Amino acid sequence: MNENVKPIKVIKHSLGTGTQISLEIPSLCPWCHVSFNPNINVKDHFAEGPIDTFILRYHCTYCTKESIAVIASETGKIRRQQMLYPEQKGTEFDELLAKLSPRFISLYNSAERSELRGDLDLAGMGYRAALEVLLKDSALDTTEDSASKIAKMNLGQAIKQYYGENPFGMVPADVVRLTANDFVHWNRPDDFNARQALDEMKSYLNIFITIVKMQQMVKHPPVERYKK
Repeated sequence: MNENVKPIKVIKHSLGTGTQISLEIPSLCPWCHVSFNPNINVKDHFAEGPIDTFILRYHCTYCTKESIAVIASETGKIRRQQMLYPEQKGTEFDELLAKLSPRFISLYNSAERSELRGDLDLAGMGYRAALEVLLKDSALDTTEDSASKIAKMNLGQAIKQYYGENPFGMVPADVVRLTANDFVHWNRPDDFNARQALDEMKSYLNIFITIVKMQQMVKHPPVERYKK
């Protein structure tokens, strides 16, 4: 898993408007997955009320293939990516995590797709769900507890039960859980910043994913001496 590359980045470009504007583009080319610094052409531009929308054609300077994007926002704000063709592939996870929790990977990639479309509330809910599935699949794999017992626990109870004595697992899992509350619950602070909260959630979720991966590596070492 590449934890250091965010799916989108913000750049400045005139887009033919005569002034520099901020816009989101993919961090990696959706075709060749190399760092993306494309030539950008505006195919269409229209405004409806306060919303400014551009249809862009990206020409990758590495693989030379082209992709299409729709970006939009209120005039003067960052133009957020609304659509990209072809869609970027989801984060790839190694075989140990794929065997342990395929549903976690499906949920994580669904949350990523929501994030890329600008649906940050859905992305926040999705990353939280991914955490819960991974934590409970890991508990089922590494403890003697039954699936029925694990299923009855809410996320907070499961974190305390299985990582209460391990701050390296408990702290990142709790940060994700508590931050996700503002994506899930009806009442949240007036100054809530969804982009900042989502970035923090993902950073701590990736720490937790690393902890689970380490547990799996210890349980399934590649050397014969420790194989059962």
